[in-house]
Amino acid sequence: MKRTKNKIFFIEDLNLDYYTIIFLTRLVYNKIFDRININIIYFIDGSEKAQSLLAFILKIFKIQLEQLKFDFMDIKDEKGLLLGIKMHYTDLSNISKDISASSLFKKIIEKDKMTTEEKNYLKKQILEYNNDMLAREIFLVHIASWWARETDRHNVVFFMKPGVWEEEIKKFAKVYGVYVVWEGAFIRYSRRLLRLFFRYIKLFVQLQNFRKIWIYIKKQFQTNFKGSNADVSFDKSKIYSQSMNPCIAVLYFGNLNLNRPDLQSELFFWHQSQLSGEDLLVMFGLKLDPVDSKKESELKSHNISAISLNPESTLVTSIPVFSQSFNFGNIFPVKKGLKLLRNGLPSIKYLWLVEQSIMFEIKFNYWLQLFKDYNVKININWTKHDALHMTISAALKELGGISTIYQRSFDDLPYVRMMTTSDVLFSFDNDISNERKIGSVIPYHVAVGFIGDYRFKILKKPATIIRNQLQVNGAKHILAYFDESSSDDKRWGTNNDLDYEFLLEKVLSNPWLGLIIKPKKPFSLSTKPGSLLQMLELAKDSGRCIIIEDGTLKNHYPPAIAALASDVAISGHIFGGTAGFESALAGTPTIILDQENWQKSKLYNLGKGKVVFNDWENLWYACKDYFDYKCKIDGFGDWSPMLDELDPFRDGRAAERVGTYLKWLLDGFKEGLTRESILSDAAEKYASKWGYDNIASV
Repeated sequence: MKRTKNKIFFIEDLNLDYYTIIFLTRLVYNKIFDRININIIYFIDGSEKAQSLLAFILKIFKIQLEQLKFDFMDIKDEKGLLLGIKMHYTDLSNISKDISASSLFKKIIEKDKMTTEEKNYLKKQILEYNNDMLAREIFLVHIASWWARETDRHNVVFFMKPGVWEEEIKKFAKVYGVYVVWEGAFIRYSRRLLRLFFRYIKLFVQLQNFRKIWIYIKKQFQTNFKGSNADVSFDKSKIYSQSMNPCIAVLYFGNLNLNRPDLQSELFFWHQSQLSGEDLLVMFGLKLDPVDSKKESELKSHNISAISLNPESTLVTSIPVFSQSFNFGNIFPVKKGLKLLRNGLPSIKYLWLVEQSIMFEIKFNYWLQLFKDYNVKININWTKHDALHMTISAALKELGGISTIYQRSFDDLPYVRMMTTSDVLFSFDNDISNERKIGSVIPYHVAVGFIGDYRFKILKKPATIIRNQLQVNGAKHILAYFDESSSDDKRWGTNNDLDYEFLLEKVLSNPWLGLIIKPKKPFSLSTKPGSLLQMLELAKDSGRCIIIEDGTLKNHYPPAIAALASDVAISGHIFGGTAGFESALAGTPTIILDQENWQKSKLYNLGKGKVVFNDWENLWYACKDYFDYKCKIDGFGDWSPMLDELDPFRDGRAAERVGTYLKWLLDGFKEGLTRESILSDAAEKYASKWGYDNIASV
């Protein structure tokens, strides 16, 4: 620690651990010998016990301990851009690129001769490691730098929890005038290495015991199964593969709704295609939303097969639970780990990358067996934001199958967390520039349009019923509001409590106003503060406020039903504004509340004060002018200048295009063709029918 006075000190996690005590001891020592001028230490989080004890001790040395109070919405750069949002599009991307380009990263890739899927899996895991720790560390640097600017202080020192990418964060922080400290690096490294060593020793012993038990069971089985000479070297995957036709696997994420094409569904493409139920396999893995008798009945009525990925994700016995066969090499890829670790003493980064490589192998083998057992040739899902789909893509490629993924969220800027590795991507539009910038690998990028546009016609009737219900109770003008979700902790994300308070106050004070609320997550409003819930109940009692929500984890209702029932729709955020995009496609004037001042978005081209508003007051008066026609705003809520760019089709047939494409792929497998010829043939058919500009390669 340099002998510089007038420093400002931050501690990320205030606990009674070795590292924190050593750091505080050093600070007190330097204060006693007048090496630093320190009167206060700020901490971000910490236990009450540690806070009480350490505050008492530090008070003896005339040092105050205080938890830093901050709001996510206040942390902005000099241009007024919200740093908690900006960092995801710039800082996180830049640091992850630096790590991926490092000699260490290249070394482990070359040493293991990694596939594209495994390499991109590691890149993705860098972004996601330890519950978004990299993003948190970046944001903490911004918080410290912002606080220093606000208080006109310099020489910021930040004591952070130990991490993997410490050098990268330290280099990044230096640019912002923040000196990051991690104490006890050698001790932490020694502990981690010892843990890894003993983990391998324990694993080796376990494997030897498992091997002995397995040999014993196998011998007993050979003796008792149809006599001692019986041949039991059967392969379960061959039995399943021979008895099942090639199928499309679909991961369940909370929306089934097979009998309700008007609602959100993981099988949206099936509703609008010639695929039969027998072509599909739904995979349930959510412990909070398991298969129950209702889902079971739905599936059976359409001859759709289903499996559960764990015992906790099913409540019925008729749905088989997939269990991976015991294979030492598949479940515990020890050889791979030892191969990567055998040359010299590895660094913490290297250990972490080895661990991720092993996890990839474990997950790859899991999906490999599942797809073999159930003769899965195609998988479709939408989870681009994590690395799950990359292990699926790798397993299917190994089996000669095809991985597909579809765009579900609207985002007009390159967002590194959406990096994709899949054979086919079904996209809203034909612009591949963002995918290239974030490093996606997509041999077949297929523009299909907005996947939920077929619901617009179906939803008109129920939307009219909702509208009439509000009008009967006095509503002359109706607003729809999409909250796009929010964080309960105002420090780490946007919070929409004040947004709801503003709108509910307007409903209660204006008897001519109706409000339709469509929360992103079902029943999320129940967690709001008591005063807000009271306002909500009063608004509902007036008969002019309706909440549209259903489902366990995901809201079954699409935003379009609220949009079609309203005069004006309001999207609560400009980033990730999928609900606003859907509302505009449905034909409802749609405006965006951008309190984050995210002017990087190209949606600002639609007009500030016309489509984009930065505060509630100006948005409200613009709505009133639109309703009263006293000062009709030209272009108010009008997305039409940009819709052709965002969706080149807009014909209600996007889901049909996805379903038809999948059927072409599946038919190819049923005919016994190779994956390369199937992919090529499907692309040619699609280009011939819908235009060659709608097929590209990333």
